[in-house]
Amino acid sequence: NNWSSFSATNGWLAGGARTNITASINTNANTLAASSYLGTIGFLNQSNGLGNTTRSVSLSVVLPPGNLGVSPLAGLASSGYAGGPFSPPGIIYALTNSGGSNLSWTVTKTANWLSLSGNSGTLAGGASTNVQVSISTNANGLAVGNYTDTVDFTNLSSGLGNTNRSVSLSVTVHPPVLFSGFRLLTNGAVGLTLQGVTGRVYSIVASTNLLNPLTTWTEVLRLTNTTGQTVFTNPPPSSSPQYYRAKEL
Repeated sequence: NNWSSFSATNGWLAGGARTNITASINTNANTLAASSYLGTIGFLNQSNGLGNTTRSVSLSVVLPPGNLGVSPLAGLASSGYAGGPFSPPGIIYALTNSGGSNLSWTVTKTANWLSLSGNSGTLAGGASTNVQVSISTNANGLAVGNYTDTVDFTNLSSGLGNTNRSVSLSVTVHPPVLFSGFRLLTNGAVGLTLQGVTGRVYSIVASTNLLNPLTTWTEVLRLTNTTGQTVFTNPPPSSSPQYYRAKEL
């Protein structure tokens, strides 16, 4: 074989003398595929053949163990008003196996306001997969406050690469949604100013009966509150009185 070397391959010994020969695995072994290899070392007495003998050499080459990598390094920090939605809504983690052997992985969390797109699997050497960690709809029922959890990524096969990522969720008080600046225009149209959350979309609904269920109110306008306050007008009401409400979508 070409994967073993010797400190010497020949020489002579005086009567009663001795010497040492070192057999080593050389760098050629670095290119061997995973398998079992056998070889034989022959020791020959070239003077008279007495004491000729052999020794066996075995080499077992195995694949490197599976090594779990998780990216990005950042955790998830999300926030929003009570009732949702929350931003960012989630994060995608790439799981990779930089080793040669298959690895089995798990992803776990504790909080019920978190969801995982997958919680276990197997990765071949060099393979990758994605797991999305998201704020679930359960978060919509959380009270105002700060919440935390930890997502654990575990290599069940070798333990190499075990890691975790932090998750934080800040739930804040929703600002009031108000109408102000009511005015009746000369053509009979109604002018109002909507005060609400910047960037949110609102449905302006109307009804002639303030006590009617909100589901029965008629949408008369839909607008995006780009600056926090939006002035809008509505055509003259067909009947009086006319009540207006704003629903955040």
